[in-house]
Amino acid sequence: MSTAYYYVLATLPHLRLGDPAPVASDKVRALCRAWLPVADLRGLAAVLDEMDEVDEMDVVHETDGPVAAWRGFDTALRNTLVTARAARRGLEAAPYLRTADPLDAYTRALVQECVKLNDPLKAELALDQARWAFLDNLCAAHAFDFTVLLGYLLKLRLLERWQALNAVAGAAFLDSLLTGVSTT
Repeated sequence: MSTAYYYVLATLPHLRLGDPAPVASDKVRALCRAWLPVADLRGLAAVLDEMDEVDEMDVVHETDGPVAAWRGFDTALRNTLVTARAARRGLEAAPYLRTADPLDAYTRALVQECVKLNDPLKAELALDQARWAFLDNLCAAHAFDFTVLLGYLLKLRLLERWQALNAVAGAAFLDSLLTGVSTT
């Protein structure tokens, strides 16, 4: 393990779901680029950039470990959402599913409840709470290593996503979607 993790992680502020992001993820990633080994940067990019410019075979953390654990959880969560939403609409979910192990019973039940909620914002918050809890559990047995940094950056990305959600931006996005849609 690189001793750079001690420096990088010790300098980062605490994160809490519901609070604004205390630091921008691009600043944290710049700090990482200055201190971390290239292989670890590739592992972070594999998740954070969703493989846009990363050669899958070149990522050392891909086949097992925290990257695979996060990807497996997130894919299973999305698959469960797809299945629940498709069932609710009487559609076939299979064309939209990706390969992943199934979720635990608690998280499956949570997803089912989220799909039933009339308030999409509450549903999104519940799903992000499940993601946050997964990341807490993933990092629980680690300190000052790749897993903790990955968990931190994923949580930071969740906070930034929530920070970007607001009524004005949402109304503007809806208007852009509805522009040109005929009601006749």
